[in-house]
Amino acid sequence: MKPIYYFLILCISFHLFGCGGPVNNMKLENTPESVAVNFVEALYRGDIEKARSLELADLGSEVNNTIRKWKDKENTLDLLSKENQQMKITVLKVSEPDHGTVFVTLQATNFVNMEDWTKRESEQLFMMNVYKDSRNKEDEKWKVTGMVYLCPEQQ
Repeated sequence: MKPIYYFLILCISFHLFGCGGPVNNMKLENTPESVAVNFVEALYRGDIEKARSLELADLGSEVNNTIRKWKDKENTLDLLSKENQQMKITVLKVSEPDHGTVFVTLQATNFVNMEDWTKRESEQLFMMNVYKDSRNKEDEKWKVTGMVYLCPEQQ
């Protein structure tokens, strides 16, 4: 009978401590959370091609909107790839799918902010709009269609 109790304790511990928290280097899967996390990681670490592969550019490109502001692309990519390796991303909230759209709220800490180029250990919240691209019925993929920076009180 004792092995059952150990198993239950193990399951409860995994549930309590295994969920939430930073999800750095999240395996890329076809889920809204995974696509949102991988998009932000790629963009903030300077992996532009990966970020582009995760967005539905037909509706406007978040990547292009971001890199358009950069004055020196090569130095910027170098800075991001070095300084944002310790960035931590946490999934805070995932909405229920509505007409193929899911909103994923992420929190990033310990990163270089691309707005003012300062290192931040404090948090930045993102609301990611992730859409299930169903144009190809055999290969429906979740894609990022928008990204909004949030203030903590907008959570």
